[in-house]
Order: sequence, then structure tokens, then C-alpha cells
Amino acid sequence: MSRHKLVANEISKALFNVRSYPMPKKKSGKVTKKRQTADNIKIPVNKIEYLVKEHAPENWKTELSLDKLYSLLESGKEIEMIVLACDIRRSTFLMKEAVNFKGFAETIGQFVGEASVLLRGSRGWFDKFTGDGFLAYWIIDERDMGSYISELFNTCHKIIDGFRKNGVKFFRKNSKNFPEGIGVSLGIDGGPASIVTIAGALTIVGSPVVGAVRMVSAVHKPYETLANVYIGEALYEKREELLENNVEITKEFRPTKEYPSPSGQEVYPIRFLLLE
Repeated sequence: MSRHKLVANEISKALFNVRSYPMPKKKSGKVTKKRQTADNIKIPVNKIEYLVKEHAPENWKTELSLDKLYSLLESGKEIEMIVLACDIRRSTFLMKEAVNFKGFAETIGQFVGEASVLLRGSRGWFDKFTGDGFLAYWIIDERDMGSYISELFNTCHKIIDGFRKNGVKFFRKNSKNFPEGIGVSLGIDGGPASIVTIAGALTIVGSPVVGAVRMVSAVHKPYETLANVYIGEALYEKREELLENNVEITKEFRPTKEYPSPSGQEVYPIRFLLLE
């Protein structure tokens, strides 16, 4: 088995039943508008192409047409997604202890750039650099969410493995003092979210973004991956099959900003056993 091929094809099939979120119908009026498409929209097609240039996978049009993307941007309607948040642990300390700030910025830039290439080569969309990590997502729409799990896991595995082997090494070489707890942590959530433009840039908003970031904040140690309940419970039901493919998923409660101690909220730690 390939080091990065963590999930067998049969496991990635039908892990989820796609959840449907009906949108409210628009009130009918006497005046009917001509349906806008990518051919007659006010924004030129090349403008849409420009918006997605730094975000989308190369084959994005096979999964999301120009017309559909324009419709989503125009209406703000939600579409099913998987959202991944990545956080470089103790990045503030790394910056403070950097011998050369340019070297620090170049190391983060290289890591985020390589992660973007990795994501976009796995049907993922790179959202943005967050200052100490990044956000990314997979647009599911009406397809089977389970068909994306293998790519999600492979991507998480490679991000963790790459930072552990290379990222830490470069940060260490550029540090006056090297604190404990350096690494990356990943948070995963899913559900309906909206594709929007903010300050002329393409991005996403919605509860899965909040949930993925919340999971990153709830990690206990570097190189840990947490999934929220929307995806985590479906994966947990397949935990025996996943374990056979070197992925361990458990369930527990942890405090978060919204649900502090002593109760906390349900989270699903995911371990990629080939990394240990």
C-alpha cells in the first residue's frame, strides 16, 4: 500500500448520504427577469476566470460550471462543502524568535504555497492564508460527500508529513530559541456554505468555516486532526474499515470557546497511523 493511499476505494464510497437543504422560493412577481448565465452576465467571463485563478483546481469546470458559479455568487445560496482549516502552532513565538524575519516569511510562504498546489491537485479549493495557516474547501454540491474522503485524508496526511519533515527543519534553522509544541494542526467540518467575493477576492462564509476553525482551536497537541460532528459521526460509524486502512477515529468531548468546560462539545480526533 502506498504511504499516502490511506483509504481504500470501497471505503470512500457512500460514507455519506448527501444532506439536502431546500432554499426558500422567491416570491413571484409580474415582471420576469431574463435568466442570467455566464454568456449574458454583467461581469465578463474573464473576470470570473480571474476570481478563481488562484483558488480552484485545474479541472474545476467539470464539477462546477461557470453558470452555476455565477448563480452562487449572485444569489448567495449555500452549497454543500467540506472545509479544512490548518494552523501553524505557536507561530507567534516562531516569528518572535526568528533570526531573520524575511526567512520566517519565506518559510511560511513556501509551506502555504506547496499546500495550495497539493489541495488544488486533489479537487480542493484554496481559500486564503490566515496569518498562521490557511483555509481550504471541497465543493460537494449534489455529489456523494463520501467520494471526497480519500482525497481529504490524503491531503491531511501529506500536509502533516511535509511540515514535520521540512517545515520544522527550516523554522529551527532560523530560530534563536525553539519552543516546544511547534507543528501543524488541522480542523475539519462540513455542511452548507456560501461562495462570495469580499474586497474583490473569492472566499467562503458559513457555519462549516466557523466549525473547522473551532476544531483547530480545540486541539491538544501539534499534528492533531479534529473533525466536527457533521463529518465526524459518519466517519466514526466506519471506524473499523478506516482502521484497516491505517486511519483511527475516536470520539470525545472537549471545551471550545462556544462550549467551555465542564461540558464542552463532541469532537472526533483522527490519527493517521502511518505517520507514527
